[in-house]
Amino acid sequence: MDSEFIEEPDYLHCVITGTYDMQQAIEVWANTIVKCRKTMQTRLLVDYRWMEGYPSGTERVIFTEESLDLHRQHLESGGEPIQVAFLGSPKVIGSFNPGLDIAKSRGFSATITASPEEAIAFLVDSDQSDRQEPADP
Repeated sequence: MDSEFIEEPDYLHCVITGTYDMQQAIEVWANTIVKCRKTMQTRLLVDYRWMEGYPSGTERVIFTEESLDLHRQHLESGGEPIQVAFLGSPKVIGSFNPGLDIAKSRGFSATITASPEEAIAFLVDSDQSDRQEPADP
């Protein structure tokens, strides 16, 4: 998996390509947190529409747990909370998103969508960016 960073005026855009691998995905996430910190961005668009393959339900949960732990470490070391919009193809997103439910239940501001417009609106719309979404019932 490869990642490219594009600094937009209101958010950091991370484009992910290559074939999905869970360990590499966790490494990309760690690098993305570092990049957010260096650029002082707290809004992140993770665009994986061109990634090949996709995680299983179990891998989604493991990735979420690892990602939340890395984000917690970032916060404990003085970093600001990072709001994330994940942008993927409908096939990769699917209808089963246990990771998103877990993240939201822990107060992590995130969304998953196949629409670039929805992803960007989530990040830059002041009503969305200032609130923490509750867990789904």
